[in-house]
Amino acid sequence: MAGKKTKWSSCNLLEPATEGSRLCQFSVSSKKVKLTGDLRVAEGDDPPAKAVGKDWSDLLSRKLNIATLPPEKVFLRVVELPECEPDELLPMVEFQIEELSP
Repeated sequence: MAGKKTKWSSCNLLEPATEGSRLCQFSVSSKKVKLTGDLRVAEGDDPPAKAVGKDWSDLLSRKLNIATLPPEKVFLRVVELPECEPDELLPMVEFQIEELSP
């Protein structure tokens, strides 16, 4: 059974960088995505309230928010686990995390 597709009305993309952050805002209508804002914020500064503030229409509409991380700040590990009962899964994952912890 196919799931219902989510229809987004807008999207915010936050990309941190060493010299500051970049906030891109997109609007979505039918099958088109349009860049509506491209803002660069210096490190240590807050983005303008107008760019990140919300009104009632924002609270009621579907908005996708995405934040990226630079590759050097990401730690990724793939864990292969055997088939198990659902109640056994959490202890298996906890054990793998303990193996990684100092």
